[in-house]
Amino acid sequence: MTSRERLLSVFNGRTPDRTPITLFVTDTDIEDGPPDCIIEKRTGDTIADLIRFHEILGIDIALRISTNVFEPIGFDRDSDNWKNIWEFSEDKKYLTHRIITPGGELQEAFNVEGEDFHGDPSRDWMKLRNVRTESLVKGLEDLRIIKKYRLGIPAYDFGHIGTVQKRLGDRGIVLPRVPSSVFNSAFGLRKLKDLLVDPIMDPGFYKELMEFCTDDVIGVGRQIVKEGGDVMRVVGNVAHDGMMSSKFYLEHITSLKSAREVLGEGVVMVGNFDQVHLLKEGTREDIRREVEKIFEQTSGDSRFIFSTSDSIVPGTPKENIEALVEFALECSTKN
Repeated sequence: MTSRERLLSVFNGRTPDRTPITLFVTDTDIEDGPPDCIIEKRTGDTIADLIRFHEILGIDIALRISTNVFEPIGFDRDSDNWKNIWEFSEDKKYLTHRIITPGGELQEAFNVEGEDFHGDPSRDWMKLRNVRTESLVKGLEDLRIIKKYRLGIPAYDFGHIGTVQKRLGDRGIVLPRVPSSVFNSAFGLRKLKDLLVDPIMDPGFYKELMEFCTDDVIGVGRQIVKEGGDVMRVVGNVAHDGMMSSKFYLEHITSLKSAREVLGEGVVMVGNFDQVHLLKEGTREDIRREVEKIFEQTSGDSRFIFSTSDSIVPGTPKENIEALVEFALECSTKN
């Protein structure tokens, strides 16, 4: 099987010739540099470099590519009833974003001191949301203002998705990035600590906020589907394991085998290798043991794709990445 056939077999519920092996690397990861230890010298052609990363390692090609969508969706568009104002404090440590509407003013603020942004800070929404000190939506009134005065979802240009797919051909699959998941989108509007208790403290407001975010995600997702790609990649990293105690984790987070029993056969599991600590800091034997453990737990599972769980961490040794691939390919042929 080609990489494309192998990966699509898993997603379509068919049995591949072996477990697909890939690593979580996006086009922005290539631009930022961590995979440089593998490709050594970038060409300036991000997609070519991303393909080359997979080919050098001999892994299945899953191209995780970005889409140029500002989040919160459509909030960057001005009109007579919606005016964006971005202002730095005099010492440049803080950035304030105000939205002026006939029905009232919305405001969010960010602590940008020491942060390294990709160009204009007001456009780097992924970085901004992690340093936000004040959120736009403080209650139902703010949400109602947004629903009344924000312009509709714009028509985006996603033509690059089809272009990338043609370049790749049958060598692999393309996974365009859809806007954030519904929960992540809500986090872009509201403080996380409030968002976590809203379902209990104010379920009516929480439902209205989530429905608003759902409509946005689906609306943009439909545009992306029309342009191509094989699997839509929805980012949902906000509600992560850092929100739970070690006790809760040990009681409720199970093995991959148990997870399959809970999820059923309709869900494809991807990842599960720790790239934060184990891949970066582990020994060759540490990596081997974990890879063998993962494949032992997924033996006979035709809906599993081996991968790192997220982007490769800067400073990860080349030899560790190569060892991971070596052991994974070895185990996949036996699985």
